[in-house]
Amino acid sequence: MGTERKTRHGKMLVEKQEWFVRLIAQGVSNAQACRIVGINRRTGTRWRYGRTILNKAGEQVHYPAVSLAEHKPRHPRYLSLAERTTIADLHRAGVSVCAVAEELGRAASTVSRELRRNADDQGRYLPATAQRLTVERQSRPSRTRRVARDEQLHGVVADVMTPDPHMAPADITVEDFIHRYLLGDRHSAYPVADRDGSIIGLITLAQLRGIAPSQRAATLVREAAIPLPRVPTAAPHEPLTVLLERLGSDAGNRALVVDEGRLAGIVTASDLSRLIDVYRLASPQADVAYRR
Repeated sequence: MGTERKTRHGKMLVEKQEWFVRLIAQGVSNAQACRIVGINRRTGTRWRYGRTILNKAGEQVHYPAVSLAEHKPRHPRYLSLAERTTIADLHRAGVSVCAVAEELGRAASTVSRELRRNADDQGRYLPATAQRLTVERQSRPSRTRRVARDEQLHGVVADVMTPDPHMAPADITVEDFIHRYLLGDRHSAYPVADRDGSIIGLITLAQLRGIAPSQRAATLVREAAIPLPRVPTAAPHEPLTVLLERLGSDAGNRALVVDEGRLAGIVTASDLSRLIDVYRLASPQADVAYRR
């Protein structure tokens, strides 16, 4: 994008544009991204695809699609891709967390947290994947807080969650799950339950689409699921503004709601966007916002 405008309105517009682009990149639909960011669908279409108009002289003028601004170099306190590569190599070789931390000159807790938070869907630690997950996770905290506050999103998680979600057994094959549970059901994400009833992850349509049909009969649901450490969790009475900051593409913009160790529900970006729609309709400025 171009240089940032100096006015407060211009700065917020740039932030909304960047948030919109990131939502689209995470697989959120155009209509849903527009609702979450708070813009008209026509504006979202222009931001996504660009547009060509005729000026007063009858000449065609093209406005390109919105793109992300280049980010400043990250602070040295964050792990670099080179450091993540070292972590992956030493971890694969069986080196202890403390020894890896000493090699990098980092705290052992930093290395331990890195290995825990940035593993891929199969539990492997891959430096490029870890780098991507970190960038996505940190992509929108300040924008989220501002837009959520502007929309008066001051409810709690229990207001929007789907209670008692359908479960996916961990030890059946993906093929069995599709035919016995998924067909005829309207849900697109399922908490994965182990034999003792404990939740070990989340399976979504995105994970299922990534498994070749020839492999579905040989792949267990637990093997295809997103590991639980990668799935955001929330308490029923937690403010929505806090949860909104944690939602990301790791779990397809979903979070599990846990109440005293028991799974109580699931929250999706669609649930939040619907609440934003309701707030907007109830707002005295609803007509003005809709006509923008």
